[in-house]
Amino acid sequence: MTRFCPDRLLSFATDVYLAKGVPEPQAAHLAATLVAADLWGHSSHGIMRLFWYGARFDSGVTKTGSQPAVTLDIGPLLGLDGADGIGQWVAQHAVDLAAERAARHGIAAVSIRNSGHFGTAMFFTRQLAEAGMIGFLASNASPAIPPEGGAEKLIGNNPQS
Repeated sequence: MTRFCPDRLLSFATDVYLAKGVPEPQAAHLAATLVAADLWGHSSHGIMRLFWYGARFDSGVTKTGSQPAVTLDIGPLLGLDGADGIGQWVAQHAVDLAAERAARHGIAAVSIRNSGHFGTAMFFTRQLAEAGMIGFLASNASPAIPPEGGAEKLIGNNPQS
């Protein structure tokens, strides 16, 4: 088994995304989520996705440098448009807003649209737990699994954390 220093992997991944035109804060954040996933044993969402995200930038499916925007603000309830940006960056923005609003109102919910794959859900819910809050994250997913006895993919493997 080959082992890599997490700090070196973080630096390498950040450099790859910087070379793809991703602004530094977003490149570093995305890289941090990948390295954390590997350190937590969730390698399917770790550094192995480095070039998968790069291909999404190249194809234009994920926009580098876009910023999420609040589209609905009703105190503890928020709507967020991810502007087709990096899913981890958009999710982080949502978590930060949810924590701030929950601290103010006692509860909060943020709905996101126009965002993509955000990596390991635990990266975000863990932050809320560390802040002494209860957080729940759920997402939709494309059909990936056929129903029992079926051959056609009709069911998503929607993540929840």
